[in-house]
Amino acid sequence: MLHLKQARQHAGFTVEELAHRAGISQHHVSRLEHGHHVPLWTTLQKLATALGVRPEELTGQAAAPGDVRLGEEGE
Repeated sequence: MLHLKQARQHAGFTVEELAHRAGISQHHVSRLEHGHHVPLWTTLQKLATALGVRPEELTGQAAAPGDVRLGEEGE
């Protein structure tokens, strides 16, 4: 995700802090930041909430549930 790392850094969070606030693993945050996975909509919402931003700010586009994968992550 293009804007996740920038949003995390702007918020002053480490990967560990963001993972804890969002309720996901550090490894998963790192993989998302590097574009190795496309997040589920629920994961995108958790990250956005933890960062205090809208989900579309993390994707760089007008996001809606159909814009990100709704299946299992990492497939």
